[in-house]
Amino acid sequence: MPGQVTVIMPVADSGKTIEAAVRTTLLSLDQEGVVLVYDDASSDDTVDRLKRIMSRDRRVRLIRGQTRVGVAVALNALLSETTTDLVARMDGDDLVLPGRFRRQVRELTTSRVDVTFTSRINFGSNLRNYRPYLQRRISPDQMPWLMLSSNPVPHSSMLGRTRVLTGAGGYRQSVAEDYDLWLRLLSSGHRLSSSAIPGIAYRMHPNQVTRSAEWLVRFEKDEVLRASYNQLAITLGLDGDAWELRRAHPDVATNRIKAGLRSGRQPIVHDSAGGTAL
Repeated sequence: MPGQVTVIMPVADSGKTIEAAVRTTLLSLDQEGVVLVYDDASSDDTVDRLKRIMSRDRRVRLIRGQTRVGVAVALNALLSETTTDLVARMDGDDLVLPGRFRRQVRELTTSRVDVTFTSRINFGSNLRNYRPYLQRRISPDQMPWLMLSSNPVPHSSMLGRTRVLTGAGGYRQSVAEDYDLWLRLLSSGHRLSSSAIPGIAYRMHPNQVTRSAEWLVRFEKDEVLRASYNQLAITLGLDGDAWELRRAHPDVATNRIKAGLRSGRQPIVHDSAGGTAL
């Protein structure tokens, strides 16, 4: 199904926000698109709300999990059910802004990239009290270096080629399963970009998991992330344990990244026979 998009959305206990998330996704999606939702054993009325939407719009489909499996497993289940050439991400508490998917499909074609993202606006309890966040374009040449600084792209803004994500093995169990996947894609020579035009409104929560001290400790100890991060650093020509350097000597690590951005050096990817893939 060339050009068509499946939007995958893992949710759990999202009854308060799921209708707005799905509704805004449908408004930005063409009539041949699909919204594929994995309900991760919700205990609230998420499924009932989804069924009401499904009764009015045939583009919404639901996979129900009987036991809680977590985001990575849910995402891989969604990817395995995706039959379109293109796949996008959304979360059950964010909002899609008008024109997002049309712009992203065009970016995939004109910039010859494999995966693309958008910037975002942040909001809390009221969308009228929003604020812009990192509204800048990231080119495919800049992305590998900026990814060594931090994860500069919101997961729920992703749109990419399905075969690229599945070919990389999909998502792995990690404290930051999205960051791990982006690092691996870049290490394999895939091209990623991000638009300066916001494509999502990102809902901020007072008790957001990724802002907690506990999550940051788990992040630093995540060996899956460490391996993916160091592999990208190696393909960019950086020696040593780049993950540990980033933690122990952030100024030195930042200077190496800035120098890399100035140089324009790109990942050197070796094929399975030991040669260099251009």
